[in-house]
Amino acid sequence: MKHLCATNIVAETGPDTYTSTRMSKAFTLPKYRDGIRYWFVKTLSPPTRPPLTDYPSSYDVAGPSFQTIPAYLQKTAYHNPHDVSNGPFQHGHNLNLSIFEFLSARPFYGEIFNNYMSGYRDGRSSWMDPGIYPIANRLGDHPNPNPNNNHQKNAVLLVDVGGGMGQDLKDFQAKHPHLPGRLILQDLTSVIAQMPQDSNRGFEAMAHDFFTPQPVIGANFYHLHSILHNWDDPSCLTILRSLRPALSANSPSSKLLIYDFVVPNQLGRAEGTVSDKPVGGIPNEPVVDAVPAKPTSDVPDPFAAAAAWPITSMDWFMMAVCNVYERTEAQWRKLLGEAGYRVEGIWGCGVGEESLIEAVVVAKG
Repeated sequence: MKHLCATNIVAETGPDTYTSTRMSKAFTLPKYRDGIRYWFVKTLSPPTRPPLTDYPSSYDVAGPSFQTIPAYLQKTAYHNPHDVSNGPFQHGHNLNLSIFEFLSARPFYGEIFNNYMSGYRDGRSSWMDPGIYPIANRLGDHPNPNPNNNHQKNAVLLVDVGGGMGQDLKDFQAKHPHLPGRLILQDLTSVIAQMPQDSNRGFEAMAHDFFTPQPVIGANFYHLHSILHNWDDPSCLTILRSLRPALSANSPSSKLLIYDFVVPNQLGRAEGTVSDKPVGGIPNEPVVDAVPAKPTSDVPDPFAAAAAWPITSMDWFMMAVCNVYERTEAQWRKLLGEAGYRVEGIWGCGVGEESLIEAVVVAKG
């Protein structure tokens, strides 16, 4: 108990007397509790869970992947994994399914994952925060949003593709209530079914597999948050090309918004940390990366890191569980270019945070 006090999980009110804290109370909520279960905790078998033989490991999802990395790398002569179905996760769990096939086949773990993702961004900065991404200025069809305009109200403003249980759309509504237009959440049928039934949630929920053609045509924005970093390049190309016809119908007004990590390449800065010219014709709107500008001193700081620890730790996590990696700016531009898009700008949300990449469809010449 003394250690739990030292880590602020409980508080000591007297000799051998303890009480809960905000942290321990948070762990009673599924969206925080299940993040711990997903990463670290041995999960007990609930009565409704299939026999353990159906679950290659009785431990959490991520733990066996991290524990087996040394053995996996030794087996592959220390080559990084590049196949979503062959890496530390498969080695640790002794199966040949991708992480998402694993979760889909095991609803118990799938529910834990969905709960975890619903609280993933709580308390962090976001591209939706004031002063980061000038969304009202990027509305191609109606740069002067009018909530009383019926056409604008009925048009689709944003489609959150693979948006889980709607956590980002709730944040968007709270921070941009004045923007007219419909909001649509898309995810797999199993995820949509897990959402509470709430007729006042302010957005539409639609079952959709993002590996198949996008059914909502001509929306202003298509949002992918923490989607593409889960997949290798061939899979990402399928996702992006499945979206492309929907954007092409309203090009160049329709925009793709990718909210993901952009890994810096150089000590203390990324490639093109601050753009020297405006993007999309908007003056005085510098496009910045997710790291600070180049230090004023020409002498490198020997303790400086090329990327902050939240990015590098997520890079390890993605290798351990999804057999992929976080991408640099150059890798993002290359991937999007191959899929038929052009990057219009990158807006950073702070050191160690994700960045927002805006891209548009390139007309076929």
